[in-house]
Amino acid sequence: MKCSLVLGLFFLGISFVCSGERLRIGMFHFPPYYILEKGAPPGGILTEIVEKTMLNAGVEYELFAFPPKRLYMHLTSGEIDMFTGIKGGKEYHDAVVYSKKPITSSQVRIYAKSGQSIPQNLVGLHGKNLGLIRGFGYGGRRKALSTADNLKFISNITSHRSALKMLERGHIDYLLQYSNAMDAVLEREGPVSLAFVTLETVQVYFMLNKNMLEVDELMEILEKSVASLKNTDLTITTK
Repeated sequence: MKCSLVLGLFFLGISFVCSGERLRIGMFHFPPYYILEKGAPPGGILTEIVEKTMLNAGVEYELFAFPPKRLYMHLTSGEIDMFTGIKGGKEYHDAVVYSKKPITSSQVRIYAKSGQSIPQNLVGLHGKNLGLIRGFGYGGRRKALSTADNLKFISNITSHRSALKMLERGHIDYLLQYSNAMDAVLEREGPVSLAFVTLETVQVYFMLNKNMLEVDELMEILEKSVASLKNTDLTITTK
């Protein structure tokens, strides 16, 4: 399969365009899962999994970059065919078919500076200065935290790096974050003395718009492809 790098203004940017019929795959900048950097091809754990799966299956594809909410909207409407992410998101759950098995996993954690007491659950975060990454629902946790009396304590932060800096400087007391995303920021920024409590290990799935033609057959092809990668040189790298 031969692909070329394209900058498409109508879809916010970077895409790999392949000849013939193409599966339209959505993504957003969410290191280390999806990495979108100017002047570089898309990267990241999930990008690698998706690309290797498509290559192995012989499925031609195109990657489109969106902000998260817009991606979910296009996945629901059918303008995007596929997304790889967390199962059960209210923005898209009723509009997709999921792979039978998870593709990879991560942990949802509450981070704080070392030495600070950390709540063991969401209830303990109410009334605390909390950072959330803009656009992410954390598997329904954002909604649970966004009660009328608690909104004033929540800071919506644009980037993972900014969130780490705000936590480090004391602008927020706690940060709700995915473990792999925090690991990626710490790798770039250097060691920071942090502590955390793990709330849940979340599974990541392939998902296809349920109104696609022969959607079940396509999902079966993708599932067999990703499973077979374990027995080839196209080894999936996960953390």
